[in-house]
Amino acid sequence: MDNASLNYKDLTFKEIEQKIYKYACDEACNTMREVLEWLDKNCLMKEIIRSIEIMDLREYV
Repeated sequence: MDNASLNYKDLTFKEIEQKIYKYACDEACNTMREVLEWLDKNCLMKEIIRSIEIMDLREYV
């Protein structure tokens, strides 16, 4: 979380709520990005393995 003031007298409840919401959304976006990148990499690897298997099968036909 960014370095928010620890003196909450300077912040309204709405500002604190907005900072917490922004932090939660940023973390959710980062987590989703990591998951999607992992899935993309995993799908790509499966596709590469599948294409290699197909090429190997063609050599025997």
